[in-house]
Amino acid sequence: MLPDLPNFRDVGGLPSGELRPGSVFRSSELTSPDTAVHDALVSLGVSQVFDLRTLPEAQAQPDVLPESVAITSLDVMADVAEDGASAIAAVFAHAADRSDVAALSAGLGGGQGHRLMVEAYAELVGLPSAHRAYRSLLLGIAENPGANVMHCTAGKDRTGWGAAVIQMLAGADSDHVAEHYLESNEAWADSFTTIIGEFEQAGGDPQALGDILWVRPAYLQSAFDAVEAIYGSFHGYASKGLGLQPDQVRQLQLRLMD
Repeated sequence: MLPDLPNFRDVGGLPSGELRPGSVFRSSELTSPDTAVHDALVSLGVSQVFDLRTLPEAQAQPDVLPESVAITSLDVMADVAEDGASAIAAVFAHAADRSDVAALSAGLGGGQGHRLMVEAYAELVGLPSAHRAYRSLLLGIAENPGANVMHCTAGKDRTGWGAAVIQMLAGADSDHVAEHYLESNEAWADSFTTIIGEFEQAGGDPQALGDILWVRPAYLQSAFDAVEAIYGSFHGYASKGLGLQPDQVRQLQLRLMD
């Protein structure tokens, strides 16, 4: 963890696979002007940041980075249908309008929020914009000799899937990938517990809001299932979905693996 970055952590170092620590980090949005944050990024050797947020998210809260760090914007959700784009973007940003407590409870209560998240994770696998974004992410990491950071808003969903893809391609066991994914709940425990508590005190359904704030095993499993159903394997996803050639996958692995 870094100051002001509650979900900043290494993607490597899992008990399985060969993903080398210190090569790829994941984070919440990098909007802090705090010099301690910038000094930490520089000390970790970070030279490239990949922003997976939507264009409106990035414009509203632009990254603030050291001069030595380049940034690449990759809008994972750009191709979400217009009628669903704002809702799914709000889900991933954990920024649904909590001021309208009744409307949010009605819209996401009764398991609807859980269902929306399950469907949204499948979209991370199938959307053309997600294909473009994650392809560019992997190729960019493979070509960068320095350390990399990928982030969205909370660093838990779009970033969570990006981390899972990298870990799986580096040979990690899916159970260890899931354990790493669920650590976002610990990272956001204090903040999300407070938000949900305030929402409940205002008359809202805490389960409804919790389903879009917390990460759940079923969400990541939805993406895994989509990979299996559409592409047969993670390497099939990399080649057929992301359009990566075998030598490009190997370059990524050589770059990241011990």
